[in-house]
Amino acid sequence: MDGDGVRELYIGALAQVGTDIFPGNIDYLALGHLHMPQAVGGSEFIRYSGSPLPIGFGEGNQEKTVIMIEFAGPKPRITNIPTPRFQELLTLRGDWPAVSGKIEELKSRRSRAWLEIVYEGDEVAGSLRGRLDEAVAGTDMEVLRVGNNRILERALRGTDGGETLDDLDATEVFRRCLAAHEVPEDQHSALLEAYGEVIVSLEETDPRAE
Repeated sequence: MDGDGVRELYIGALAQVGTDIFPGNIDYLALGHLHMPQAVGGSEFIRYSGSPLPIGFGEGNQEKTVIMIEFAGPKPRITNIPTPRFQELLTLRGDWPAVSGKIEELKSRRSRAWLEIVYEGDEVAGSLRGRLDEAVAGTDMEVLRVGNNRILERALRGTDGGETLDDLDATEVFRRCLAAHEVPEDQHSALLEAYGEVIVSLEETDPRAE
């Protein structure tokens, strides 16, 4: 989900399973994995309770709840209780003037937000991370994710017109980003080796890779 490490996960025809597969004598059925609270098939008694806190920036504006179920009568009574938002998650998009202007607005209200920056300016801002760190210095805000779309576009420039980021493996993307950032070629070998070690380490520790 927006790159937050949450994947759509379907096993076989799981996405097409209807509520009629569940026994009718179940008073309440709680389902898991989906982060957004929702009833299934129009039934208030078959529900995804959702995550009580935002899992990633894509959920920053979602209202999160916990569900209280009371079995005091013939049917359970269900109450959605909104959960407090302990940490603000914000995504800032645009070119540098737009992003820096939004950061200044947040600073004026003493925001403590965690920030995702999606840079969409025409300027290829190779020093973007440093400029962002400087912009939030001395505040309680943190920049946790930076997406520089112009660097990726530059990395793909001059390739087959039908080629997309999905057509490239992670190492090739890293190689092209080195070129896009104009990293000296004599440093490429060592950086690629270190990058490869990081990828192997992640795959060894990620249970999804098994």
